[in-house]
Amino acid sequence: MNIYSSSQQDQIASPDNLSQISWNKVHQSSEQILERSKKIHKRQPQDVQQKWFSIQKISSCKLDISEQNDIDLRDQNIYEFDYLKLDQDLLSKKYPIIIEDLKSKKNYQIKPISIKSDIIEVYILVLIIQKLFSLNNKFILTPDKIFTYSAQTQKIDDLAKEIKILHISFQLLVYKCSNKTILHFLNELTNKQIQTIFLDLIQGLISAQDQQLVLKQITLDSILYFEDTKSFKLIDYTDATIGNNRINYQDLGFCLAQILQIKNSQLSIKNNNQSIIEWLKTNNEDHLSQVALYLILNEKPIEEIMTLLQQIDT
Repeated sequence: MNIYSSSQQDQIASPDNLSQISWNKVHQSSEQILERSKKIHKRQPQDVQQKWFSIQKISSCKLDISEQNDIDLRDQNIYEFDYLKLDQDLLSKKYPIIIEDLKSKKNYQIKPISIKSDIIEVYILVLIIQKLFSLNNKFILTPDKIFTYSAQTQKIDDLAKEIKILHISFQLLVYKCSNKTILHFLNELTNKQIQTIFLDLIQGLISAQDQQLVLKQITLDSILYFEDTKSFKLIDYTDATIGNNRINYQDLGFCLAQILQIKNSQLSIKNNNQSIIEWLKTNNEDHLSQVALYLILNEKPIEEIMTLLQQIDT
C-alpha cells in the first residue's frame, strides 16, 4: 500500500544543501533515467538477433558494376565509394578486396589509393542500420575474407563500437585474366599494331604516374592480352608501391626494343641492357627504335615521346 499521496511524492524533502526546486529537478531526471533503463531491459533478445542478421546481410551484398557504373578498365579511372568496414585488416595486402560484376560474373580486385575514416560510435544498432541505408550510394564491397563476430546477443554492443564507414578511392584491376602475353603474338603483330599497343601502355603509365603508383619491373611477360577487349594491358598493380614511376617507362622502352629485335630476327644479340642500347643507337633510323631509346635514356618528357609515337607513319 502506498503511504504517500501524489502531492507528497512530488514534494520529497531535499537534502539540506539543495533548494526544494533543484532537488525536484534532480529527482525528476532520475525518474526519467530509470524509466528509460526499463525500456532498454525490456528489449527482446530476438529483436537484437534480427538486427544482427540485417547487418550480416548488408555486408554480404555484391556490387553490380555493369549496371551502376560506366567503367572502362582501359582508362584506369579512379572510382570512389563508401565502404562498410568490419575488419581492421580489410584493406591490407593480406586480405585483397575482390568485387564481382553480377552481370558478367567477372571478379575485380581493388587497389586502395587513399582512405578517409569516419568512425561511428553509436550504441543503438537501429541507428547504425539507418546510417548504412542513408549512404550516398548503396555499394558495399565484400572481400574474399571478412571478419565476423559471433552472433550472440552479448556481442552486439562490441559490434556497434567496431563498425566504421570508410571512404576509399581505388582502381579496379582485372583479377582473373588471360595467361597469354604479347610474346604469343609477336609473329603476327605489324609495326602499326605495335605502335598502338605501346601508345596504350604509355597512357596507362601516365595514369599510374598521376596516382604516384610504381609497378614491379615490367617485362614482356607483364604485357597481357585480353580477349574481351582485344587489347594488351599492364595489370600488375597488386603490389604497386608509392613513388616516381620513371623506371617503369624505362622498362617499357626495353620491352619495345626487345620486340623490335625479335621482329628483326636479331636473336643473337645478348639480352642485357647495354647491348640493347647499343643496338638501338645503330638502328636509330627506325622511328620505333628512337622511341624505345628515348624511353630508356629519359632524354625527353614523356608527353613529347607520346607525340613522336603518335606521329610515326608506319
